[in-house]
Amino acid sequence: MAIKKTIRDDIHFKKLIENSYSGITLLDKNLKIFYRSPSAERIGGWNDIERANVTIEQVTHPSHQAMVSQLLADVLLSPGIPKTCIIQSKHYAGHYIWLECTYTNMLHEDGINAIVCDFHDITRQKESEILLKQTIGELSAYKYALDESAIVAVTDQKGIIQHVNDNFCKISKYNSEELIGHDHRIINSSHHSKNYIQNLWVTIANGKIWKGTLKNKAKDGTYYWVETTIVPFVNNQGKPYQYIAIRSDITERILNEERIAANERFLKTITGNLPAMITYWDADEQCLFANKMLLDWYNKTADEVKGIHKKKLMDAGEYANCEPYVRAVLKGAPQKFYRSFYKGDNQTIYAHTQYVPDIRDCVVKGFFSLVCDYTDIRKAEMKIVEKNSQIENLLENIPDGFIALDANLCCTYANKQILRIFGWGEVEMVGKSIGDIFPDGVRTPTWDAINTAFTEKIYVCNEDYYAPLNLWHENRVYPADGGLSIFIRNITQRKDEEKHLRLLESVITNTTDAVLITKVSPLDEPGPAVVYVNEAFTRMTGYSAEEMINKTPRILQGPKTDKIELQRLRVALQKGEPCEVTTVNYKKNGDEFWINFSVSAVKDGAGQSTHFIAIERDITQAKNEEEQKRKLTEEITVSLKEKNTILESIGDAFFAVDNNWTVTYWNNMAEKVLEIDRVNVLNKNLWAVFSSSVGSESFNKYQKAMVGAQNEHFEDFYPALNRWFEVSAYPSENGLSVYFKDITHRKEAESQLMVLNQNLQDQNEKIREISWIQSHVIRSPLARILGLIPLISEKYNDGEVMITYLQQSANELDDVIKSITDKSAQANYE
Repeated sequence: MAIKKTIRDDIHFKKLIENSYSGITLLDKNLKIFYRSPSAERIGGWNDIERANVTIEQVTHPSHQAMVSQLLADVLLSPGIPKTCIIQSKHYAGHYIWLECTYTNMLHEDGINAIVCDFHDITRQKESEILLKQTIGELSAYKYALDESAIVAVTDQKGIIQHVNDNFCKISKYNSEELIGHDHRIINSSHHSKNYIQNLWVTIANGKIWKGTLKNKAKDGTYYWVETTIVPFVNNQGKPYQYIAIRSDITERILNEERIAANERFLKTITGNLPAMITYWDADEQCLFANKMLLDWYNKTADEVKGIHKKKLMDAGEYANCEPYVRAVLKGAPQKFYRSFYKGDNQTIYAHTQYVPDIRDCVVKGFFSLVCDYTDIRKAEMKIVEKNSQIENLLENIPDGFIALDANLCCTYANKQILRIFGWGEVEMVGKSIGDIFPDGVRTPTWDAINTAFTEKIYVCNEDYYAPLNLWHENRVYPADGGLSIFIRNITQRKDEEKHLRLLESVITNTTDAVLITKVSPLDEPGPAVVYVNEAFTRMTGYSAEEMINKTPRILQGPKTDKIELQRLRVALQKGEPCEVTTVNYKKNGDEFWINFSVSAVKDGAGQSTHFIAIERDITQAKNEEEQKRKLTEEITVSLKEKNTILESIGDAFFAVDNNWTVTYWNNMAEKVLEIDRVNVLNKNLWAVFSSSVGSESFNKYQKAMVGAQNEHFEDFYPALNRWFEVSAYPSENGLSVYFKDITHRKEAESQLMVLNQNLQDQNEKIREISWIQSHVIRSPLARILGLIPLISEKYNDGEVMITYLQQSANELDDVIKSITDKSAQANYE
């Protein structure tokens, strides 16, 4: 074709096309591409050979194919008229890009003979528009959530209230009209010092966020407390231009704290003056309260005692004596028993102790301990006890329970320990047969052991579970003259510990978290040695268990391992405190990975650390996602600032509403054009603010755009301002975006033009009347004159000169009338 030769040979055209920002393709009448500019290949990624085998329909997104087909059909029928569309086109790489295409039918133009498609890539613009819609939607949701959950107020840089939400009005008991335009002195309670308030203002005036607690005064004179965060909004010079205060009501919490403080003072006064040691222990045996008498006895402060475990406050013997009672009271049974206290100066007191369970909602939360001194009584009893036999003393002081049976297997003696173990009094055992004492023990391993030892006269040892008391015990049965001696030891704790250890071993083996156990020393180089790792650890690091045993965990560290975190861990371990660390470690193959691990000390019965156990988790993915979120947040923040600047700088007035017709944006130009401040519109229903426009052309068009989800462009007159506006409404998933501008001057000019046209028509009508008079009134006598001239010529032959002159004058007058008539007719036509 001729056009192909032109494009290849015209060097000026070629340079222009090759350096064009837009892509250009030429199509023949069958819509086949026969030329593509270099920029077309750059935009779409297709080279000429690849693109030649692909139709327009194949590269057009399925949702746009019908529209493109209709547009190309219109182009073929509309020579010389550009047709523009925005479509998604498939890139050579496989993804879709957004293109703005203009097709012009120039098949009739010599030297071109083609349909010219001029297109350029608007992908980033479309993506920005989508992101803007999403961002506006998210911001609307955030604002809604904030208004629903918090007390919000917005002030200018001088502290004058510009906006309050419903929660602010509810708690202060002022309506918004009473608050807006005033500063916060309207709710000042005069509770806080001047320095406190001055510090608040200095902080926010310097562009910093202030957080604190404020006591305010409501309209009815009542007081309320709010936890407050004030955030300054700063301009480009870093100076605040407005503040937003977000508050939460903590009045009930403050009042509760004051009531609790009063109760604590009352309780402290009572307990501090009672002649008894009073303490409260929680379910974990940690002290939550101790009165003055106990603090003085142990020579400790309240802070030193608070939170201390009962075992640490007492020596091992004291704790062992109390432990069964503690276990019983924590099961909900009140306890009473006698005990002794020892001090370093050999001072001893004997006391009667009561444990009272604290039961709430059928759950034992802890227990109260009341210890009363009965030293004098005890000393008297001790003089009597000294007279008892050594055997009885021995039996009474052994840690095991002891019971003696006669030849009839009836109890003749039971020591206190067995009474403690089974929670019985002496009268319940002595004189009764073993079957009556333990009716639930018949045909159990214990029963068999007793019968075997009795009948075969041999020593028998066994372990058994006593269900009524949930008790594991070890029995050592010795044959004796005429009966049996039985030593019984409570091994419930040991059994529980063994069960717990088996459970822990199963958990550690099967958990998805990595577990590593080391010795406690040395903390210095080379570091504590590894004694155990589970399978999850080997999967995470690539090291086998054999490669880690007796090695230090420091082999996992490398250049990027956080030395500050490691030093913090070292300090915590030296203090015997648990510690959680997040840092970079290295696998066996050298790969970096983020790890979060917590390290705790494993202690023996004496409270000495024997090992360190670390629970570790690979958090590399979470760290990567966190970094991506941080970058995305920064990008969105920048994007929001740019978009806000654009909306405020455009020449047209602009506002946006959500699907409920609530105004979400109102730019500066909208304020100027409609003469209404944005604070009187934002967050309000559009038709509540402009109620007079309900039923107007604008109202109907907006409704049509919102319901039909299609753009609307129209003109409308706004009577309230006596102005005409040109309006464009664009619907979206989140509501409606509206651009409008004042066209009153243009409308007035069009009205004046209509008046001028009417005047011109009136003038033409007058000219037509003159023309009619000329053609019908003047021409009639002239016609008679012209008719008389031949007659005069026949009668008066000697008057030839005069007749000739008269004929000439009549003809000239006739020409003048024709000329006036023609011009009048032409003016009327024009």
